[in-house]
Amino acid sequence: MAGRKVFDFIKLTNQLPAAVRADFGALRSRYETATASVTALPSTLEPIDWNYYSSRVGDPALVEDFKAKYGAVVVPRPADTASAGIAEMESTFKKDMADYVASAEERIA
Repeated sequence: MAGRKVFDFIKLTNQLPAAVRADFGALRSRYETATASVTALPSTLEPIDWNYYSSRVGDPALVEDFKAKYGAVVVPRPADTASAGIAEMESTFKKDMADYVASAEERIA
């Protein structure tokens, strides 16, 4: 999964107030469970053995019809319209925070 960000839960936990750490731990647990479920899935579907079904079904034309219809199914993938904007916001935020830290260090010194 190239391009995926990895969360540093230990760092995040240390930055949270003690009152919400238990809730954050529950969120982390749910996140890890969901991630494990998704990564356990195969990346491609197992191919259907159409010959097996043709030999078992009384009407092979029915199997051919299902095969044609199955092959015609297209699952549309939504276009990614947000990543570019998010990356731009992230770079702007990082620049703003760097400027803020620099000005804060000037005020402190």
